[in-house]
Parts: sequence; C-alpha cells; structure tokens
Amino acid sequence: MQALSLLPIALVTLLAAFYTHLRLPALTGSARSLLFARGLLGATGIACGAVMVASARVFTEELGLVSAALVFVSGFGVVHVPAALITLIKLARRREGAGPEEPGQWPWGRHD
Repeated sequence: MQALSLLPIALVTLLAAFYTHLRLPALTGSARSLLFARGLLGATGIACGAVMVASARVFTEELGLVSAALVFVSGFGVVHVPAALITLIKLARRREGAGPEEPGQWPWGRHD
C-alpha cells in the first residue's frame, strides 16, 4: 500500500472524528453522557483501527509504519463518520426549530 493513496481517506475520517467530538457537548445533557459517548466512540475507533491494521498486514506483503498509521487513523475515523452525520443533522434541525432547544429535552423526557 502506498501512503499517498491512504492519505485522503485518513484525513476525511479524522475530520469526521474531530467534528463529532467538537459538537458532542451540544447534544449531550450531562458530563456523564458526554464522557460515555466519547469513551464509546474512542474505544470502538481504536478497536476498528487495530482490526484494520491487522487485516492490512494479512493482505499486504509489506505494510510500512506510515501506511500502518494511516490505516489505523482511517479505521478510527470511519467509526466517527455516522456519528458526525447524525450530529450534523441534529444540529441543523435544531437551527430550523425542529428539535429541542436544550440537550435531553424531548417531549418524552430526559435521557441522561
């Protein structure tokens, strides 16, 4: 694998991870919920990145250090892409007035 071909996906998925963690406080009702969400996304991202590196080593003759790092970052970030899209949609709906003003204030009650 060439590092240059891995760079675009690594950058896009890393931006998704950054955006998700930047916007999570606006969507969580408490510090505990925020810590849980970040911990779950982080642990899942690390696991996915590790599995992708292990898989790349199986299917690739030689996986250099830079390529392995980019594969790991891609795996870590790809877990955050759905969360980033959900975050984007929720914040856009809130700006349009379709969602709750405060985190956790849905008609059916708080979800802390």
